[in-house]
Amino acid sequence: MTVKIDLRELRNPDQATMRSLDDWAGRGVLADLPFWARGLVSDSTEQELRVDGLVQRDVVGPSLSWRSVVVPGARDMPAAELTSETARAYRRLLADVTPASIARLWNFIPGINESESDGRDRYMVFNAGRFEAYQSLLGEDAEYPVASGVGHTGDGLVLHLLHGSIVRKTVGNPRQIPPERYSPAFGPLPPAFCRAAIVDIQNASSPWFFMSGTASVRGEASFHLEDVDSQLHETVVNLQALRDVAIAEHDVRFDFHSDVEWLVYVADRAWVGKVRSGLASALGVPEERIQSRVQKLCRPELMLEVEGGFPLSNDQGGHG
Repeated sequence: MTVKIDLRELRNPDQATMRSLDDWAGRGVLADLPFWARGLVSDSTEQELRVDGLVQRDVVGPSLSWRSVVVPGARDMPAAELTSETARAYRRLLADVTPASIARLWNFIPGINESESDGRDRYMVFNAGRFEAYQSLLGEDAEYPVASGVGHTGDGLVLHLLHGSIVRKTVGNPRQIPPERYSPAFGPLPPAFCRAAIVDIQNASSPWFFMSGTASVRGEASFHLEDVDSQLHETVVNLQALRDVAIAEHDVRFDFHSDVEWLVYVADRAWVGKVRSGLASALGVPEERIQSRVQKLCRPELMLEVEGGFPLSNDQGGHG
């Protein structure tokens, strides 16, 4: 049975809502995205298109537009088929979209931690298709965009794209290896995304800072296994590192005490309360600004992953 969730409850869910959120599934609709991302897309008519078995939806805005592509039945596809269908879906997602106009992506992958006979998991299988598509569309020297890749309980592979009239400046994390340079331990073809970016959006009053899904990873290795408090601390240190690099390398000053909207994915419902309160305390933001979901992550040992997006201001004081 599908349980309908009042989106307002996602900011500060009670226990009954959290039990329902264990079954969260992306549907390829704008409501799949975090609150801050929905606010960047104008309230326009949604258009739906079905192309060779793929379901595409678009909202075209004056500055930023949104597109989703869904691959139905991806959960039950053999690995080779999932790779090829991921590549095909990405080519559909980026059709008529220039590389420079890509602002941010989200990927919701069914059965993300399930293992294949060759030792890969479904996230690695997905990564192979995404990487192949990027190589063909963007070239070998591609500068990859901000993205999140997490699991969901639906059957389809669900992709989301924000794109439009933008200028994107990549921000890296010196504590972490760029994902495209990961060793083969994380799959024969690597994840393809950048850690964060400053994005100038046409007609916006200020640039935006977009952070990819960020977790307890140092170098390329997961840290603090089975310790949710330490994973939260490591994740916050990584978020602060992204902030510090943005301040040092670009003409911006900001902290995490402003109107920042956060989304935290938590792998087990039992940890949600601790993670939300701990994250709010560590970042100095009200807990109601932290949206939470129970979803499996790209590595089974990771317990939480945090992403955020917020406008910058050149006259904002302090580093937080």
